[in-house]
Amino acid sequence: MLCRMVQRTMTICAALVAASPVQMLAAETSLETEMPSYHVTRYTAEQGLPQNTVRALLQTSDGYIWVGTLAGLARFDGVKFTVFNSSNTPEMPNDAINALAEDRQDSSLWVNAGKGLLRYHNHRFERFDEEMGVPQPFGRLWPARKGGVWYSPSSGSLILFQNQKVHAWRLPVRPVLAYRILQIEEQDDGSVLVLTHVRIYRFEPETGRISPLGPRGYTDTSLRYFFRRPDGTMLLAGREGLWLSNANGWERIETVTPSDPEYPVLICPSRDGDLWIPWGGVGPPRLAKFRSGRSKFVDLSKLPDYPMNVFLEDLEGHLWIGTESGLCQLRPKAVRVYSCEQGLRNDFVKSLTAGPDGTIWVGTEAGVSGIKDDVITNLPPMETSGWGRAEGLLADRRGRVWHCDQTHTVVAFDSGMWVSPAPLNMGESWVRTLYEDRSGQVWGGFDQGVAWIDETGAVQKLTQTLSHPDVRVIYQDRHGDIWFGTYGGGLNRLHDGRITVDATGLGEYNNRAWWIHEDADGVFWVGTRNGLNRFVPPGHESAERSSPGQAGAQERPPAAEERQPAGTVTANTDGNRFFTFTTQHGLRENVINNIQEDDAGFLWLSGLQGIYCVARKELNEVASGRRSQVQVLAFGEADGMLNSQCNGGVIQPSGCKDRWGRIWFPTARGVAMIDPRTVRRNDVPPPVVIEQVIADDEIIYGDNANPQLSTSNFQLPPGRARVIEIHYTANSFAAPHRVRFKYQLEGVDQGWRDDDQNRRVAFYTRLRPGSYTFRVRACNNHGVWSETPVQFSFTLAPHFWETWFFYVLATAGVVGLASAVQAYRLRWQRRVLQLEQQHALADERARIARDLHDDLGTALTGLALQVDVLRRSAREPHALVSRLIEVATGIRALAERMREVVWAVNPQCDTVSSVASFLEEQASLFLKADGLRCRFEFPEDIPALPLDGETRHELALSVREALSNAVHHAAATEIVLSLRIETDQLVVRIADNGRGFHVAESIAKGHGLANVQARMEKIGGQCECRSTPGSGTTVQFRIPLGERPNRLEPLR
Repeated sequence: MLCRMVQRTMTICAALVAASPVQMLAAETSLETEMPSYHVTRYTAEQGLPQNTVRALLQTSDGYIWVGTLAGLARFDGVKFTVFNSSNTPEMPNDAINALAEDRQDSSLWVNAGKGLLRYHNHRFERFDEEMGVPQPFGRLWPARKGGVWYSPSSGSLILFQNQKVHAWRLPVRPVLAYRILQIEEQDDGSVLVLTHVRIYRFEPETGRISPLGPRGYTDTSLRYFFRRPDGTMLLAGREGLWLSNANGWERIETVTPSDPEYPVLICPSRDGDLWIPWGGVGPPRLAKFRSGRSKFVDLSKLPDYPMNVFLEDLEGHLWIGTESGLCQLRPKAVRVYSCEQGLRNDFVKSLTAGPDGTIWVGTEAGVSGIKDDVITNLPPMETSGWGRAEGLLADRRGRVWHCDQTHTVVAFDSGMWVSPAPLNMGESWVRTLYEDRSGQVWGGFDQGVAWIDETGAVQKLTQTLSHPDVRVIYQDRHGDIWFGTYGGGLNRLHDGRITVDATGLGEYNNRAWWIHEDADGVFWVGTRNGLNRFVPPGHESAERSSPGQAGAQERPPAAEERQPAGTVTANTDGNRFFTFTTQHGLRENVINNIQEDDAGFLWLSGLQGIYCVARKELNEVASGRRSQVQVLAFGEADGMLNSQCNGGVIQPSGCKDRWGRIWFPTARGVAMIDPRTVRRNDVPPPVVIEQVIADDEIIYGDNANPQLSTSNFQLPPGRARVIEIHYTANSFAAPHRVRFKYQLEGVDQGWRDDDQNRRVAFYTRLRPGSYTFRVRACNNHGVWSETPVQFSFTLAPHFWETWFFYVLATAGVVGLASAVQAYRLRWQRRVLQLEQQHALADERARIARDLHDDLGTALTGLALQVDVLRRSAREPHALVSRLIEVATGIRALAERMREVVWAVNPQCDTVSSVASFLEEQASLFLKADGLRCRFEFPEDIPALPLDGETRHELALSVREALSNAVHHAAATEIVLSLRIETDQLVVRIADNGRGFHVAESIAKGHGLANVQARMEKIGGQCECRSTPGSGTTVQFRIPLGERPNRLEPLR
């Protein structure tokens, strides 16, 4: 079956120019040794393809991979397939997709849909068919140099469809007319190379001239594909093999006999400068990598046993193969795995270590296996009932392999048999780790302490002086000190028989130290349950000292009486000793099971979610404050691991580096091996695309968008921003689930927001009217970020009541309304004030009238009566004189009454001091006339507090009433009048030394005291009367000095 391939740029093949013999030899050697194995991922209709028969394959400049099938077109971003077919795309006349090409000018997608030519641009399909004068394509499409596509509608015919115009040529050579055109390549000079089954031709469209270029000697229908190299030479693939053009013509460089079922059908440039040559025919798919005249075939045994239809290498170096049974992705494996399939006893590997002869010894759930030179050897089982799970592993210098089985027994495999050199155990305690120091002593870490075999062969034990009894790792540093990593107690150092504890101040999880790696500077890198700890041991000097960290170190070994009992941790005080790296510093996870360092200074970390690589230099820079985060390369199932979970922590050692520099880690499914020298960093920034924008469940941008909104510069009508959904993606196929995003909506988000969960959608609700710009960027599985954020701008139109014009009108209206309300309020207040003044004036006039009537009227009436008497008594001089004296006295009393009235209405007397003076003067005159002593108790400085005229008048009358009662009824000889101010009250008290009386009886018999109380209540004051027979009487008035309650009736 004829293979179809996407047109790729040929500039990346500059490395194929002729090389020197030395370079060719080096290239040949590296081609044999550097060919990676591939991890195969298969996509079928179950994963989202429209149908399993893949006929066309293309990666466009935006990173998408487009897949043409017999049931529609699919767009793939590594996570999901977006399908276009006749049911959801009316412009598509047929679901069978035969060919794809990308326009070199505007990156449009050209589609051969069988019954017409389609163009996909700006999320819309446009159809060109025979009814519009566009001939139907037959076979593949090739992009034109200045935009548009080349294709052949029939044998011997060429069509250039450009700027919606058809340019057609009929080739003048008769043999060409008899064979279908297989390939069209437009050159920079405007000429066109045309391949048929029998030859290559050069065609000049402007002159119509055609000349043969292809080799002679080929049989009919044998050619398939040609490739023009940067140096101008050509490589030709066909039924009889590979041909290479040179100065002397054509040379066959690889021969295929007619009996061979497969032959080269395609030539594709690779990203590293080599050539990929797919082989087609009737057999299973085959793929060769071609370099300097030699080919190396890729292992495609994991692919379905179907011929290869199409082939593609994407921008990241992954291979894509379309077959009759689906689409296959081949990712180069950075991780090689040894499992039961290769001969391991069990896939669940708990511990491993490197032996002195280079063998990697592996402890599994079912025993011990050894890996050397890709050959797996399983050690024989022990003749015990506890044989099975290998809990700890050690390969000592003598070649013995130690481990502990389920019976808590530590044994060694020596000279072909299992032996027990010494009872290295702690009863029923579980072994955590086995270690051999430089003197050859074997140490065992248990969950209840440490035991070791000394030089005499005796077993020594250490438990009580450890900060925590559960020991997970044992390590001997360059100075000979033995270090124990404990499960919650940090690091314990054994020096000269004494234990020193070094622990962080970040809690128990951070002090669950289960691996120690010492670098060339003497710095310890400690794997813990909650981060990677960088620790500078006491006495070690480091070229890269950290800044003050979370905890310090205690350099002085504790004396015997200072040693802590088991289970306690001694916190340290030197802040330069520890620094803890977590996900906040760029790590992908906080669980660090094991640490290995390669020859280039990179630390390889194993965790529960994969294997990670980070530069030690970057870690030191973070610790010293010169950078905030590290760049981490992550490896998992997408890189060849069968299970990304690395084991460790509970059992050590859980990692090693062999003599060739390769890194080994145990996993939940086999042993993972990485060669740091061959690991390629994915340095291709992921192309980021905003796929769709949805406003209130209506698509405004992207496929199936509302055309009115998509052509209006995305100006949304009012009220269309209750919910905004922005769907984005990044076309990275190395490990799509590890792609991370950052996005920001200007005007809403203060900074970049993280999408670490790979949701690929952002939601915004209840946006205010205005202009917004959404930006998004992404990084791939190796932490390489896209160079420039992709953005989408839109505008939310306001309602009328949200426009500035409405705000101006509303503001003016509010101001006007407020002014009107305020004016009305002022008028109302003035009216109320006028009414109050009128009421007050009326009250004052009524009071003055009462006073004049009660005082002056009565006095004047008395005087009139006396004058009448004088008139009748004029004949008696003696009586006349007596009457005149009485009239004079009455006139003086009338003047005094008149003075009281004037005092009561005079506003200048509205003070407490005026009241005091008036009371003192009136009381003196009144009591002196009756011959009673009067004593005044007034403050020396009486404040000029305000007191209105009515209050003064009522108080004066009440005091006069009290004095009158004392004079006429008390039979007293002395009266005391006192005045004082208490807080906000004026207190006036009248006390006599008279005979007293029963207050209750007095109130019941007369109206004097009741009248006084009524006067006090009128002005808001109080009257208190205390008296007992024989003990005198005290009358006290309390008048508030604040504003009196408004006694006006409410207006109606």
